[in-house]
Amino acid sequence: MGNATLRDGDTVFLYRVAGVAVSEDRVLLHRSEHDEFWALPGGRIQVGETAADALAREMREETGTDVAVGELLWVVENFFEHYPLDQPPDPSVGTAHHEIGLYLKMDLPPHLTDTTGFAGREAAGTAHEFALEFRWFGRAELSDLDVRPVCMRELLTQPLPDGVPHVVDVG
Repeated sequence: MGNATLRDGDTVFLYRVAGVAVSEDRVLLHRSEHDEFWALPGGRIQVGETAADALAREMREETGTDVAVGELLWVVENFFEHYPLDQPPDPSVGTAHHEIGLYLKMDLPPHLTDTTGFAGREAAGTAHEFALEFRWFGRAELSDLDVRPVCMRELLTQPLPDGVPHVVDVG
């Protein structure tokens, strides 16, 4: 299976999943060693993979830990500039991206919630491997952070929704 990513000229289309973990009024965010901004952890969904399976796989790949994936909280359509993830990381390259992001609730094991932060790896064992930093932030701190997509800064300060209808029809 390959990533559900499409290039159309100079624009990259992504189908992405991210996990929303809240513990003691703190939210888990991560960033790559090449980025100045923070985001919810996750990654690209592979063709033929459910969002829940993709989030569990991404967290296992990046942290070496299994997580419990819960309900869908938000669907976000996001337009931004970033270096393409299928190339070596280069923050000086700004490529247009159009992303559909599925944001699911997730629960982490206690050893990851009883800390202020921990290290991870993106694309471990590949030519484009790089370090990830995971850190817990108090919800009140989010307004002072560069969080992407920008709408997450406000959404994460509110009580999490009860979820939205999410139908996966495998016919």
